Amino acid sequence: MLNRARAIIVSERISRVTQSPDRRRKVQRLRDELGDGREFAEAVEFLGGEAALGAVSITELVQIPFTPPFSEGRYSAGTTYGVLYTARRYRTANKEVAYWQRQFYNPSPGVTYRIRLQLISWLVRGAAKDVRRFLNEFPWLIDHNHTQCWALGAQARADRLVCLIAPSARDRPRGTTVPIFVPDAVSQGRYDGEVTFFIPVAGPVRFRTKFT
Repeated sequence: MLNRARAIIVSERISRVTQSPDRRRKVQRLRDELGDGREFAEAVEFLGGEAALGAVSITELVQIPFTPPFSEGRYSAGTTYGVLYTARRYRTANKEVAYWQRQFYNPSPGVTYRIRLQLISWLVRGAAKDVRRFLNEFPWLIDHNHTQCWALGAQARADRLVCLIAPSARDRPRGTTVPIFVPDAVSQGRYDGEVTFFIPVAGPVRFRTKFT
């Protein structure tokens, strides 16, 4: 597929919704101590704003996915390399993260978690390939099984691409993700706002974006 994909040079601003690893660990400690009930919901609601990034800077956040141990994701098995997952539009980034919040949090009946994360953007520049037009031919591009996407990511790195322009699994049909393989291709980071995710015991995860 990658040999048939259109080669392009990207120079565009991309978005990511995130938090620092330190804050993630603090949230997990709260959960271990308080369980999944109302006390945890109230405690985690206060961990937002600038505190969502902890002591790390926007520049440092770029390096975290590329520092071992790597995390498993759609375009990396997490064994030999890392990927910075971003999106062309902030709404796509929100929808991707909203899906995974449901995997991490399990509110008790009658409790809605309010999780506040930072909306950040960077400029990415360099050689890329656009694989979106292959989705009908290769539906595994948005499948739950990531095995073939891992091979695609490995090939993209071997071809020295800085990123792929790929379809979003969560923001259909027009959402576009930008998995980045080269941290040096990313610059000019900035805080764009804060996203609050509302996670009920059942039903869809909602979100609200507040721009700075």
